[in-house]
Amino acid sequence: MFNSTSPLLDGTQTESESEAEVIDNIQTQSSGVHEHYLHNCPSLRPPPIERDASEMCLASLKFLKNLSEEEACDPRAHSYIVEAVDYITGFMDTLLSWEQVPDCSFASIIELLGPAFLARLFNLRSVFRRLATNELAQQETNSTVICWADELIVKLCACILHLATNGRMQDIHKISGIQSIKAMQGNEARRSATQLPVHFNELANILSSKTASPTTTRIALIVLYGAYALREQFQAPIVAYDGKADILAAAVYRHIAKHTVVNTSPAAIYLSVLAEHAMTISLYIHCNSRHNDPLDAPFACHHEHILIELTDLILDHCPDEFTSSNSSSGPLLMLLNDLEIMRWFWERWGDGSTSAASTALQLTRLWIQHYGRREDEYHRTQFDVLWAAAPCSFQALLHVLDIPSGSTLNEISIIEHACDAYIQLAKRVTPGDLRYDNVLAEFCKKIHPYVLIQDDNKCTTNLREVIVELLITVGPDVLRIAYGDAAKTEFRWNNRGIVEQTLQDIAGMIAGGSEDKPDVQAGWNERQTLRMKHLLDTLVVLLHAKTCAASAVVASTTFIPTLIPWVSRQPGKGPISDTTDWNTLRSSVLMILGLTNSQFKICCSVLTKRLPEFDLDVFVNTVLDSDKLTLSETCKSRTNMSACGDLDD
Repeated sequence: MFNSTSPLLDGTQTESESEAEVIDNIQTQSSGVHEHYLHNCPSLRPPPIERDASEMCLASLKFLKNLSEEEACDPRAHSYIVEAVDYITGFMDTLLSWEQVPDCSFASIIELLGPAFLARLFNLRSVFRRLATNELAQQETNSTVICWADELIVKLCACILHLATNGRMQDIHKISGIQSIKAMQGNEARRSATQLPVHFNELANILSSKTASPTTTRIALIVLYGAYALREQFQAPIVAYDGKADILAAAVYRHIAKHTVVNTSPAAIYLSVLAEHAMTISLYIHCNSRHNDPLDAPFACHHEHILIELTDLILDHCPDEFTSSNSSSGPLLMLLNDLEIMRWFWERWGDGSTSAASTALQLTRLWIQHYGRREDEYHRTQFDVLWAAAPCSFQALLHVLDIPSGSTLNEISIIEHACDAYIQLAKRVTPGDLRYDNVLAEFCKKIHPYVLIQDDNKCTTNLREVIVELLITVGPDVLRIAYGDAAKTEFRWNNRGIVEQTLQDIAGMIAGGSEDKPDVQAGWNERQTLRMKHLLDTLVVLLHAKTCAASAVVASTTFIPTLIPWVSRQPGKGPISDTTDWNTLRSSVLMILGLTNSQFKICCSVLTKRLPEFDLDVFVNTVLDSDKLTLSETCKSRTNMSACGDLDD
């Protein structure tokens, strides 16, 4: 029985597939050694695996990888090779049943897709095919020899597609609903595998070959994609350059040139073709990123234009609904799961300044929606990916924020993921780094309109909460870049419109009661209360940062006079019956008034008459006396700001 701890033996094992008579002749004419060799060819059905399939597969891969050609010809090793291959195929069968691969299988996948193992597999394939061919040399019947290694390569292609598409694709050929045609396509794939070159390092030449069949070219593309692109998704983020041969880069560039003419509106397009496009894009970008002086430098613009066309083709024909039952999204997932592709698009097109930027931004929006759901070793956290490509990645995110058109779930989901990323960015970068401060400031200005969304539902409430957290996290320096510095002698009201709109929304909610009976106001539900809280908190943060928002508050002729009488009411006479919620809002208003008063002289002395100081003093005394220390303590604990210190004066 195969034992990974036993001395490494080797043996022969092959499967010859032609006409039935040829197999009968081989069985009849073979002597002892070869008869044993035929009866022990690996089965495509894995035996029951009692131990961990991943562990046994890893041991089997190492066993085969260490075999020499001399050991492979030793008939005494047949049973060991049979069992090793059975364990490998058993693991691949298990792999094909998973939608998401567990972490414990990563080591086996890395080894299975490794160039070192694939090179040994091709060498063993050559040995076994030679042995089988020698047996058939005396026969006059034409036949095609299919070695067990050919079968393994075909199954490996299915696994690569399965892993790259999160279980949505496995077939390497064009899929047909007719069972007989599917069987013929399966046989074609096995026969096409026999046309692969002898050595693995010659596989790249198939990509630009004019004589190889389409299926053979597709198999070569899938294997190379698995070895040099997909494999990187299962290992450490930073892996030393393994000498990905220059011949591979040159072959990929020639393969790209074959797509010069792309039919953007075909009558029928197959998923396998779109998957080929995705793998071509991935291989090109992975090869290009490994060379400081890429071989196709004179043709880079031409090749990149082709890649944009191929990407557009995938975006046009693949739905953006990533349900497990939707196989049509497979090629698109191949792009979104490849972090090198996203980095390439962000670095080249993320600034939104070229005609190709629309493709990059559409891909980025889909990436935020899809990638934000997965945070494990297989798919690194969303921020880790963005940080690896910073600052280009964060600049690209700025361009996917549109003017709020509503509260659709997809739009809010994108904004929440973007806010989370910028919050982590603000915590990661060094304060005063202008590269990131300017990006953060621009994002604050773009995200602020979402605070004013009118819909009061769970999604919008959570979004406003995240936006307030973002404004607090970025810090006063960034907010002054975004909204202007109130201390400047000649200030400009940066983003003045959005601050004034915030004041109008607050005043509008206050004025929602009856005009005839100002002391009677319709009660607010929880969502309305939270909306007012978030609007007030936003204003508090901007005032605390000493932005020009203070000037907007002082300049308003109606805001302060409207705010003070409303918030001076007791809980029973206001829109909120709950005392705790009412005091929370009053504490925010107290901070707004205190901060505005403290910055009053800085803002604009000509507006002194705008601030009703007498009413302010009455309000402060009233709330402090009526609530004793409760409101003061609430105020001090809010948003970790020392705004109440401004009220002590």
